[in-house]
Amino acid sequence: MKIMRRILGMLVMLAGLLGLVLSLAGLATVWAAKSDVASYARTTIDTLNDSVVTSQDVVDITGQALRGTIDSVDALSEMLSTTAVAVEDT
Repeated sequence: MKIMRRILGMLVMLAGLLGLVLSLAGLATVWAAKSDVASYARTTIDTLNDSVVTSQDVVDITGQALRGTIDSVDALSEMLSTTAVAVEDT
């Protein structure tokens, strides 16, 4: 029984030591990759920001084109109304 306890105790200590080593290795890996991840995140955010700005510009241009189209349709409607009155008078 004592031998079994000692063996189990050694296994628990080895498992704890292995857990500590793995935790330290993970911490070192995260610390080493921090600058790469930050750079990647910064690049991604900049690209997303540029995309949003471009989309906003496209929406503004589309709005201006739509206003121009509405003005053209209004002018055409007025011209057709005037033509209709002129044809009616003749």
